[in-house]
Amino acid sequence: MRSQSFLEMRRRNALAIVSIVRGEREISRAELAREANLSPATVSNIVDELLEAGVLIETGSKSSTSQRGRRPIGLIFNPTFAFAAGMSLDSTRLKVVICDLDGNLIAESASDCNLHAGYDQLASSVMESLKEIAKKASIPVRKICALGLALPSGIERPSSAKPHPVSKATGAVQPVELWARLQKKLKRAIVLDSHVNMSAIAESSTGGERHSDVVMVVRLGHVVHSALVVHGQLLAGSSGLAGELGHLPSPGNRRNCECGNVGCINTIATPGALLKVCQERGARVKELDDVISEAERGNRACRDTLTEAASSVGFGIAAAINILAPQQIIISGPLVEAKEIFLVPLYSAIRQHALKTSYQNCIVSTSELRHLAEPLGAALKALSMEPRLLLFGTPSEMSPEEEEERYGLG
Repeated sequence: MRSQSFLEMRRRNALAIVSIVRGEREISRAELAREANLSPATVSNIVDELLEAGVLIETGSKSSTSQRGRRPIGLIFNPTFAFAAGMSLDSTRLKVVICDLDGNLIAESASDCNLHAGYDQLASSVMESLKEIAKKASIPVRKICALGLALPSGIERPSSAKPHPVSKATGAVQPVELWARLQKKLKRAIVLDSHVNMSAIAESSTGGERHSDVVMVVRLGHVVHSALVVHGQLLAGSSGLAGELGHLPSPGNRRNCECGNVGCINTIATPGALLKVCQERGARVKELDDVISEAERGNRACRDTLTEAASSVGFGIAAAINILAPQQIIISGPLVEAKEIFLVPLYSAIRQHALKTSYQNCIVSTSELRHLAEPLGAALKALSMEPRLLLFGTPSEMSPEEEEERYGLG
């Protein structure tokens, strides 16, 4: 019987081999042995196991600089050996994507959900969504090795590994409880983070000016959040609470905020706040789309409220430009759909309050990924976890038959 230490060493060697193969377009076993500093026999045995598992693929004869003898067989990494799912949860919708191990988008879907339905119902919604999108992509659910979930609120990161809630923004959802329920049901690697942090991961990896060293993402959702990515790394602050742009006070704003302060951007520039102010000003609106539609028709109350909201957000973004001097700012969220009615006064306020040099060196734009940013970022964050969790901790520890019997998932 092989010892645990032997198996652990073999697993480390397998991870090293996979890492080397992923970094090369094609590589032979002999080249792998030299790169990994392992014996040819050890490499051959591990490669055979990885080929059988589907982690690696043989490509046939590899081109060689030597003209003598038979050409070696090439090896490449198989990014479809397993997959990651990314989800974005808000009050009424659950958006889902599946990516392969290289982060390529395979499928996307969306369904209705209820953020306040309770943990068991939310966990069931997640399970059902995984089942549906896997069926759509013709992928067995057991091959989804990790899940990233984007939530409306910032998530505190204490010394423990479990996420903790920080505000009322998630409503009835306590991230630590949802994380525990999902972990118990799915038995897969799961990571949770805020909408804006997941968006920032996606935007800085795949959208906009991909080569910017300092990228700031501002999400105009149920609250105004921001996230900063520096040299590819998300800066979450000492406890994960960085980026509360919506709690900056804006000029002339005397509205009371739930945080206890006065004049926060959140009191005018969120969908709920916009509806309240528009209604107080006599507009007959019931949701954000009504505010935008009425403003486009010339409703003075709605246009003035959107302008005030845009000016407040622009002031906050200008402050961030003056302090952080990012190379790029990407703006996303439902308010972006208001287009010129919102964006023109927004850009005007940024230009007015930002330092000229810093503003000129910063590209300010709206998201190209739009509704995909949050779930795609969640999937990419799941893929950034420790490789052993992606390659060996999953797919599910249960057999396909056990998984089908327990969850009704194929």
